[in-house]
Amino acid sequence: MIERYTRPEMGLLWDADHKFGKMMEVEIAVAQVQSQLGIIPKNAAKVIAQKARFNVKRISEIERETKHDVIAFVSNLAENVGPQGKFIHYGMTSSDVLDTAFSLQVREAGVVLMKSIDALEKSLKSLVTKHAETLCAGRTHGMFAEPTTFGFKMAGFLAETQRNKKRVKAALDNMMICKLSGAVGTYSSQAPKIESLVAKKLKLKTETIATQVIPRDRHAEMLSALALFGTGLERLAVELRHLQRSDVGGSD
Repeated sequence: MIERYTRPEMGLLWDADHKFGKMMEVEIAVAQVQSQLGIIPKNAAKVIAQKARFNVKRISEIERETKHDVIAFVSNLAENVGPQGKFIHYGMTSSDVLDTAFSLQVREAGVVLMKSIDALEKSLKSLVTKHAETLCAGRTHGMFAEPTTFGFKMAGFLAETQRNKKRVKAALDNMMICKLSGAVGTYSSQAPKIESLVAKKLKLKTETIATQVIPRDRHAEMLSALALFGTGLERLAVELRHLQRSDVGGSD
């Protein structure tokens, strides 16, 4: 995230500490489900949940040796857990934890984003009502056309915002995926039941068919929805900028 363009509440969700925190949440949930099914000792899951800790600086140190980010992360967790740390990441491939943790990050980011969208929608509704009869010039290619009202003009932006809100909601829902099907997605290292139970614990849905990763059309849909919303915001911003011009402000 580019710090000067990022709101603090959103930026915090994407820093290294939060990312690894979500990854740890996934690892703990997997260990708990595996212990329930008798795959790893019950005490192991208990100790992992109690003692799992990470340090971003230490992860970076290990990664310089291993040349692998997830190995470094898991190694750091295991260091802090002790002997039972050998059961962390049991039966998983790297993308299992990376992609599932990413879903958790996206969900939290979605909460922040939807609050902003709701605030924009509320503001536009207020303008539509307040200025329903406030006359202003309609324009074609920037030139005067038939008269309209400022409220009606804002109603067009409100309608677009509401369409974009639906797109973003749908895209966020399709991003709420838990993937624990292992290398190439064949469940060769652990059964689908583990994925299903962990998904329930994390309040996610299981992937229909995965490869090594959660299929990226889900991510593309999210980016597409955000891009469409961005164009709507740009259109509104240009209109507001235009209305601030000295030769327009007093007459439009």
